[in-house]
Amino acid sequence: MWIFLTCIIALIVIKVSHLTYKWQNPKCNGKLPPGSMGLPLIGETLEYFSPHSLYNIPPFYQKRMTRYGSLFRSSLVGQQVVVSTDAEVNYKIFQKEGESFRIGYTESFIEIFGHESMMGFHGTLHKHLKNLVLHLISPENLRFKLLPEMEETTRRHFTSWAHATTVDIKEVSSDMIFEYSAMKLIGYDDMEGAKKLRENFSAFLDGLISFPLNIPGTAYHACLQGRKNALKVIQEKFDERKASNKKYGDYLDHLLEEVSKKNTLLTENMAVNVVFLLLFAAYETTSVAITLAVKFISDHPKVQAELEKEHTSIIKNRENKDSGITWQEYKSMTFTHMVINETMRLANIVPGIFRKVVHDVEINGYTIPANWIVIVVPSTLHLNPDKYEDPLNFNPWRWKGKELHAGSKTFMAFGGGARLCVGAEFAKLQMAIFLHHLVTNFWYGSLFRSSLVGQQVVVSTDAEVNYKIFQKEGESFRIGYTESFIEIFGHESMMGFHGTLHKHLKNLVLHLISPENLRFKLLPEMEETTRRHFTSWAHATTVDIKEVSSDMIFEYSAMKLIGYDDMEGAKKLRENFSAFLDGLISFPLNIPGTAYHACLQGRKNALKVIQEKFDERKASNKKYGDYLDHLLEEVSKKNTLLTENMAVNVVFLLLFAAYETTSVAITLAVKFISDHPKVQAELEKEHTSIIKNRENKDSGITWQEYKSMTFTHMVINETMRLANIVPGIFRKVVHDVEINGYTIPANWIVIVVPSTLHLNPDKYEDPLNFNPWRWKGKELHAGSKTFMAFGGGARLCVGAEFAKLQMAIFLHHLVTNFWWTVVGGNIVRKPYISFPNGLHLKISEKDCEA
Repeated sequence: MWIFLTCIIALIVIKVSHLTYKWQNPKCNGKLPPGSMGLPLIGETLEYFSPHSLYNIPPFYQKRMTRYGSLFRSSLVGQQVVVSTDAEVNYKIFQKEGESFRIGYTESFIEIFGHESMMGFHGTLHKHLKNLVLHLISPENLRFKLLPEMEETTRRHFTSWAHATTVDIKEVSSDMIFEYSAMKLIGYDDMEGAKKLRENFSAFLDGLISFPLNIPGTAYHACLQGRKNALKVIQEKFDERKASNKKYGDYLDHLLEEVSKKNTLLTENMAVNVVFLLLFAAYETTSVAITLAVKFISDHPKVQAELEKEHTSIIKNRENKDSGITWQEYKSMTFTHMVINETMRLANIVPGIFRKVVHDVEINGYTIPANWIVIVVPSTLHLNPDKYEDPLNFNPWRWKGKELHAGSKTFMAFGGGARLCVGAEFAKLQMAIFLHHLVTNFWYGSLFRSSLVGQQVVVSTDAEVNYKIFQKEGESFRIGYTESFIEIFGHESMMGFHGTLHKHLKNLVLHLISPENLRFKLLPEMEETTRRHFTSWAHATTVDIKEVSSDMIFEYSAMKLIGYDDMEGAKKLRENFSAFLDGLISFPLNIPGTAYHACLQGRKNALKVIQEKFDERKASNKKYGDYLDHLLEEVSKKNTLLTENMAVNVVFLLLFAAYETTSVAITLAVKFISDHPKVQAELEKEHTSIIKNRENKDSGITWQEYKSMTFTHMVINETMRLANIVPGIFRKVVHDVEINGYTIPANWIVIVVPSTLHLNPDKYEDPLNFNPWRWKGKELHAGSKTFMAFGGGARLCVGAEFAKLQMAIFLHHLVTNFWWTVVGGNIVRKPYISFPNGLHLKISEKDCEA
């Protein structure tokens, strides 16, 4: 029995070995190109389908080119193939189209597109089908009919996108092109139905290049089902049109007319498949190309500037500025076509051009057997440094002086030979129309212009541009705000001053919050205030942390700045600041009932109270040695730069900055810490250790202890990064400035937006996650190109250390003395941070709990 089993196993091994040998060494009447056929049946399919970087030659080809050269054999999805990455070999293949080579795909690919797809036809039938397609997208039809229709569709969609905050350009461009194509091809004007039809195409696309395993759950199966369902919808439109007595004179009528002709080559199934293929080709490949073009242009401001220049010039030369694009204008878009070609070169949307060998063919000393598939790979030439200088760089200018409307041995974005893509001009026209409206009517990218409350502005979201702006502070840029914002803060606010006057006012503020003052005077005072308020909160069932921290900081600041110890009066003063804040960023309509009007009234009333304190102090013979005395002393000096109005405005600004921004930061820190128990535990560990190392456990925080709170400062930085309390940093352009190929005119406002860097995944890993540990080993007490929570450049917030000290004191007492739980509230950005229902904590002393 064992001998019999051994023999059977031996026979199986021999048979498998024989089949493997035959697989690895296919029959050939000559010398096969070098290469490997991989595993039996599977071949090298799995590696072929592995994902790879957009910006490089696929590793599958790269590896084999290095090992075997520019012509090699392989096996993909059960099909014997030869891959050509050689420009001259490709040229020979295309030259012998119809003689030695013809269109041909792997069996699985034919199964996907169907045996009646025009992709598989050749000779007379292919020529006939090609003419049918040209009936729709001939140069004449493109020029007189499709161009105005496509532009109208593009205008309409752009207008709808402009109302959204952000758009997925791939998704919306796909919708736009699919809607137009479905309408044009089969008169499909049912938007809901079009959406479902497109979903079938999406399923088809997802499995288009996948392992051909046709069982439920696989991408290949979903692909076949997607095609089946899409064909069903198209067939229904054919049936509906046939049953109708109406003639629309459209493409569907034309196809049905062709099908009904005597001795026609076209069957109805073929016509349905023509529509399917055209819908797929029109919407998918073009939307991918548009999306990549937008990405490449966004990454290259000089390209964007040159495009804008070309298209602005086109509009400028029109008699009627609102008229549509003409064919002559389209043909004159030289740089646009350079951009399109460069996009297609880098995109390599078509991964390979397939041809079937008609009979044994000898190329470069090798024999390619009949019925094998040859794959020409455009990317191996498009990204080849021997063909294109610096091939991975997006450089439209490399096309200057070259033929822009034809393929070549080294440019095959639209195919090659007799099978050059018949829809190439349609795709390029759609892209040109899209880019025209994008660069002339809309702004996008890391540097763009806009208009806010009547002020022309440029917004920068680019770290390097921001750095340039801050580096040129005082020379090309200075502090500057919109007129409505200046109106809110007043013309005598230090926010609007620069040069000598700003420096003088800054020194006045530093007199109050200098490092020396913070260390020896403010720290113990702030801690005493914090202890007292925490003790009062512990007796409440719940507290609104935003409300009570605002009260605490405002009380201390008002006392410190103007000796304001009237608690009831302080409450009313704070109410004026709340009204001011609510309208701080609002539409500047100064009529009763508007937020803007309430804002101005709030400031007016607050300034009145502050002025009264000034008058009261001047009328008094007492000297308190406080900040108000210091300001009045400065005002009374001979040849002083400081007026009393300025001093009043300095107090107003310091009160606003101290209480509002710091209380927001504290509230958010509490919320973030509550949501992350590990952060809370680490904070407790740090602060408990500080107390443990004191000689007197009941003594206050020392400056050395504050500076040793490393994790606390990491929490503060992470809170400020996520909070983005300041929505923008404003600068005014002193004279025309050129940045990244653009000119920003004098007197325009530049807005640097910190949140676009703080929440940028290219700058911070998992940016929306609260992770203080990301700051480990980094500088915690300064800004950077990517961290601007306290401003940037020479105007870095003078009160930053004051705010951080206040937060650190608060967190120290919170985590060492109290238990707390967030029990309700919400956070809204409008665009400043607001807490419409507060943020409520249940809080109790740890000793009491024990």
